[in-house]
Amino acid sequence: MEKNKTEETKTEATPPKSTVKPKSSASKEVVFPVEKLLQLEEFKSYHTSFIRALLPKASYTKKEACIIVRNYFIKKGGGK
Repeated sequence: MEKNKTEETKTEATPPKSTVKPKSSASKEVVFPVEKLLQLEEFKSYHTSFIRALLPKASYTKKEACIIVRNYFIKKGGGK
């Protein structure tokens, strides 16, 4: 009888598969290596070593990279 109670609690703890929502692939943003981001139109007017200095990680989403560069100029009080 003890075994039945523990088996029931284990089964009740996991939700049925129908209620588990899969992660949407549309919500994921594409991550690009910095070298690829340097080729984007948004960064063509900047020196490549400058952008590399602002983006020290190996890869970013396009949105992240644009925000980092924009925030740099907002803090400096100028830019585009």
